[in-house]
Amino acid sequence: MQTAALAHIPRPNLVAHARYLGLWDGRQPAVPHEAAAVLLYDLGLFAAVGRLPRGIDRYAAHLRPVPAPGSDRARLLAALRASRVSLFKVQDLHPAGGVMLEEMGASAPVRLMDETLASVARPGLPFAARVAEADPEFAITCGVLIPASAALFDAMKALPPPPDLGPEEDFAARLHRAALELGIVHGDEPPPSPDSAPFAPGGSGSA
Repeated sequence: MQTAALAHIPRPNLVAHARYLGLWDGRQPAVPHEAAAVLLYDLGLFAAVGRLPRGIDRYAAHLRPVPAPGSDRARLLAALRASRVSLFKVQDLHPAGGVMLEEMGASAPVRLMDETLASVARPGLPFAARVAEADPEFAITCGVLIPASAALFDAMKALPPPPDLGPEEDFAARLHRAALELGIVHGDEPPPSPDSAPFAPGGSGSA
């Protein structure tokens, strides 16, 4: 569904996000690797610039046939439109599958269904991710998963604010740009150890 929604990202949105992330060559987005494309299109789908609509909302408005209320497709679309970027810390593996997470600023744990994370997760691992509550029992990731560290948070604080974004989108844009600048989204740095970063960036923890 996210792949189909990419065609509905307003071009001015994509241009603005590409420029802020340093992925603009003067004429079009220039992405050096797949992870950079994931971060760019995440903002295009879920971060509105000014009064322009988000890509996911334009997709929902043009989707035909309209998903039947209560159907799996309708629930997934609603979950994507309400998705959030947040900071998490691994608690443990869930016996029925997935990973149990502590979310910064939330009282209840989150069960995340992500096979890749489950294969490498260890208690205390901090990371940022976009998640969607696609099912009452668990959440899913939407492609963005960034190892968290004190260096990442420091880099975010030092960045100029992205133009025409609200506070939640601002957090996501700073997060993505800092991850790209530090090279931590395509294997240039190993994941941090559980005690390598405080569980707070000095600001809002979700977007």
